[in-house]
Amino acid sequence: METVGFIGIGTMGIRMAARLLQAGYPLRAYDVLPEALSNVEALGAVACYSPREAAQGSDIMITIVPNSNDVEDAVLGTGGIIEGTHPGQIYIDMSSASPSSTRKIASALEERGVHVLDAPVSGGPIGAEKGTLSILVGGEENVLAQVLPLLRTLGDRDKIIHAGGHGAGHTAKAVNNLLFGATMIATCQALELGVKAGIPADVMVRVITSSSGSSYSIRKLADYALAGRVEPGFTIKLLAKDMGIASALAEEEQVDVDVCERSRAYFLAAMDRGWGGFDNTKILSLFEESGGAQVRL
Repeated sequence: METVGFIGIGTMGIRMAARLLQAGYPLRAYDVLPEALSNVEALGAVACYSPREAAQGSDIMITIVPNSNDVEDAVLGTGGIIEGTHPGQIYIDMSSASPSSTRKIASALEERGVHVLDAPVSGGPIGAEKGTLSILVGGEENVLAQVLPLLRTLGDRDKIIHAGGHGAGHTAKAVNNLLFGATMIATCQALELGVKAGIPADVMVRVITSSSGSSYSIRKLADYALAGRVEPGFTIKLLAKDMGIASALAEEEQVDVDVCERSRAYFLAAMDRGWGGFDNTKILSLFEESGGAQVRL
């Protein structure tokens, strides 16, 4: 099996790395946090002390880090992946990042004979643990074909979608999360209104999930906020970041996304309250406070 270099052992990364190790892929791992590196080393990975070291001797490189700046640092910075690459290596960025940053990285790596894919994921920690992630891929189809066995270890084979050239995967992910953020806000407002008007929260959930208003957002709220779960999955900070990437893209493309922009403002307000590290369903608290009705069961 190909040796995989893996950069970013966070909430998603540790679960994805574990699946690769369980499938038999030798793993060379790096993270900026020593504790995270120790955790993946305990699973059987070789601990490396820079992205360059992880890239040396790896056939495939994966990054899954918080934002575009972190991706660029890991790839192009001092001690970065680019210093340890070799012709024929495949680099896959599975972070949620800016399409323009992705194209910049692809250009730099392809000059050195490295093949590049952007392949952000959707499905959260549970999907990462179960290997049922959706994977949205940008780059050349023939390169995607080479890494399909690896991606099928991490994601649902029916949800590995080739979106287009370099940056298309990150574009698709940002647009999807822009819509998700807007539906989350609308769903919170609808729940608050229904409960304030006298319908019990559990009944409102049944109504919405059984009717035309149903969405992933109502299911997520039912599973998390309304069930009293507080552990972070997809955090407010990361969702606001992805919505910001999509908003910047909309400005470039001269597309009006004012409804989504107003929705993003609620997540930015939540970050101002120090809620950035909470799961995105925490946003319901804003509407419980302003509306005066307790929605959580």
